[in-house]
Amino acid sequence: MIMGVLHGFFVFSGDILFGYAYTGLIAVLFIKSKAKRLIKAAIILFILKILLLVIPFVVFSLLNDPYTQHNFSGVSLAKLIEIKQQGLYTEFLKINALENLYNVLDVVTGSAYLEFLPYILLGIAAQN
Repeated sequence: MIMGVLHGFFVFSGDILFGYAYTGLIAVLFIKSKAKRLIKAAIILFILKILLLVIPFVVFSLLNDPYTQHNFSGVSLAKLIEIKQQGLYTEFLKINALENLYNVLDVVTGSAYLEFLPYILLGIAAQN
């Protein structure tokens, strides 16, 4: 997990190493579960993902023009691309640190359970 946080901070903010490590810690609790129970849990998590994440984001993107919106860092998309492609490394680190913080918070509060865990549970069920 530490390697994922460091990689996300210094190299790439969209990194999934931390997410996989955190989800793996949760998945260890399900290793002894029966395949049928794992499949049911994965299906429930997939349905929750659709209800809580997919539908609201689709509605939001239909109601708003995604290209005129600012991202969560508060920097316009054009400026963000410019900083990541041609900016100084210190500018990149400031934005990357904020994005990585939000990424870690997202993983811990939601995406580990709704985006990663269903796939891992299906993998554990297939292994059983």
